[in-house]
Amino acid sequence: DELVERLREHSERRKSAASKNKSGEEASRSKVSE
Repeated sequence: DELVERLREHSERRKSAASKNKSGEEASRSKVSE
């Protein structure tokens, strides 16, 4: 159970990091186009 919880937490963290990265890329892209 502990391992499953750790795996779930890790995937959640990776997901949030990926979304953060995506939004950051979009922001920088819009800045460049301006």
